[in-house]
Amino acid sequence: MENLDAEFRGMERRGQNPSDKGELCKIFFKDFLDDIFGDQFKIFRGGKVINIDENESKQIDIVL
Repeated sequence: MENLDAEFRGMERRGQNPSDKGELCKIFFKDFLDDIFGDQFKIFRGGKVINIDENESKQIDIVL
């Protein structure tokens, strides 16, 4: 767990705005999932979630 924390903190830069930090978090988490599940699943960032009424979600961070 310490290695993950160090790797994430290494991606941060001083003065980043929250959107930049959020984007880094998504990239980091995608890479983490690729390492864990890469042989079993294909991991993508982004996508669309649409309900039965064809309403589309405006924001998606992670979908499992």
